[in-house]
Amino acid sequence: MSFSKRALQNKERKTGDRTGAAAAFALAAVLCVLVAFFAAGCAEKSGGENGRTAITTDMPSEAVKSPSEATETGGGIEYTPASETPELTPSETPTATPAPEPTETPTPVPTELPPTATPTLEPTQEPTAEPTLPPPTSTATATPAPTEVPRTPTPERPVAPDPTPYVTPGDDSTFDIVISMVGDCMLASYKNEDAENGFKEHANREDPKYFLEKVAHIFKSDDLTIANLECVLTDKDLPPIEKKSNPAYWYYGKTDNVRILTEQGVEAVSLANNHMDDYGIEGRIDTIETVKNAGLLYAGWEETFYYEKNGFKIAVICANLYSRSDGNEIVNLVKEQSKVSDFQIVFFHGGKMKIHDPEEWKMEAAHKIVDAGADLIVGCHPHMLQPREIYKGVDIVYSLGNFCYGGSRRPENRTVIYQETLTVNVADGKLVSTFSEFIPCYVYTAGVNNFQPAPITDPAEKQRVLDFMNWKSIDPL
Repeated sequence: MSFSKRALQNKERKTGDRTGAAAAFALAAVLCVLVAFFAAGCAEKSGGENGRTAITTDMPSEAVKSPSEATETGGGIEYTPASETPELTPSETPTATPAPEPTETPTPVPTELPPTATPTLEPTQEPTAEPTLPPPTSTATATPAPTEVPRTPTPERPVAPDPTPYVTPGDDSTFDIVISMVGDCMLASYKNEDAENGFKEHANREDPKYFLEKVAHIFKSDDLTIANLECVLTDKDLPPIEKKSNPAYWYYGKTDNVRILTEQGVEAVSLANNHMDDYGIEGRIDTIETVKNAGLLYAGWEETFYYEKNGFKIAVICANLYSRSDGNEIVNLVKEQSKVSDFQIVFFHGGKMKIHDPEEWKMEAAHKIVDAGADLIVGCHPHMLQPREIYKGVDIVYSLGNFCYGGSRRPENRTVIYQETLTVNVADGKLVSTFSEFIPCYVYTAGVNNFQPAPITDPAEKQRVLDFMNWKSIDPL
């Protein structure tokens, strides 16, 4: 090959190389322009960092958690995932998508957020300074917006149930029997003697209703009121019996004194006490005839009277309790009455006088009586209050003290009315429940005994009596 021909070939190769390089350069320039244009379009559509999509619409900034909020939730700034925001187009892989035309760049439409999305606050709520729109319901990680709670009327507070098991008015499935019991009622003076401002003088001067007028509302509202009648009632001038005790006391009053009880709601009396024989057998017979003619229920030593309501039968066993052997007799009576009655009350008279604490033997005897089947035990005779014991669910009141008491000018001036309420099922006549309470009273309401017991109204004095009756103090005064 000649030199001229080789030179021509070399020239053509160089020219071709230049042409190819120019073409490649031009193509690269075109591609750079396209990439720049595409990147500009993407920048208008998306933002954020680390490959996550940031909301750039007019949605409030609260839709995305702030860094301080993210710190509280434990790690990293948390944004709304693009996959959970339906109005945004995916833009996480721009190199895989052809560059869109500038006119096709979508602008997020705010109409997807309701214009009334601001939560309505309750009238009673404190208004917030800057109420905000709630985030879209599909955004799981956004800060929860206040939820509107429908306004509903506040229900009335239920009335606390009464602690007593009294039947609700109109409920005929059960019925109540309310029993009141009071202590020593000595409606007489010593040997019926006249004494200034003594009981006999009051009985001759006052109407029979005077003596119990301040407690009559209690007695007249119950079913059965029982008192211990501790004196002879006779209009005869009978000689007193001889007594070995020293000092010795004898009490009797006129038969009309029975109206003190009957006209103020007392329905029954116990005649089982140590003064019923003060004037011998004749005096006792006169007393029995007097209370019987007055329409009172009654029972003497180791005797029983009955009260019945709607077929539910209550046996009231009246007895003396001065020794353990007396207690054994009462045990036998309770066993007998359990066969013929639904509820057995033992109303006893006994124990040592003028003490507040029941003797140990008396408590043991009472326990045996409960073991035999007694449902309630109430005592008298000490002329002072003694506490209540609850033994195997049964109330044992060891002494009710004095009540309307003509035997002293200044007896201990505290007593109680003991009430027991029995609730009975109508369908089968079975006892449903019992409830007991004390009503603290004064024995008299003047400087000296005016023979007119009355409920205590002073809260502190009342509470002292209740504390004593429940073994919380040593003295009711």
